[in-house]
Amino acid sequence: MSDYQIRTLTAEELRHAVDWAGREGWNPGHEDAICFRSTDPDGFLGGFLDGEMIASVSAVNYDDAFSFLGFYIVRPEFRGSGHGLEIAQHALGSGLITKI
Repeated sequence: MSDYQIRTLTAEELRHAVDWAGREGWNPGHEDAICFRSTDPDGFLGGFLDGEMIASVSAVNYDDAFSFLGFYIVRPEFRGSGHGLEIAQHALGSGLITKI
């Protein structure tokens, strides 16, 4: 049985997620995510299957009135497995988001 865990990303893991976004055709600035991370250190989550990051999502709270949910990426070979849905539901249901 595989072990899927969701946890806050480290700065280095966040850099990997930024690289994934670039491969998807998104245009994130390489330092943008680090700035967002300083706003909300718990705002970027990774999904790890057997210790390997396969998914990401951001749930950044700027203040008590505004949050941003995004950066939702699942590595192509793991799409359709349900792991992306699980990390999205975790971000929405865990109390990480104050206001969308």
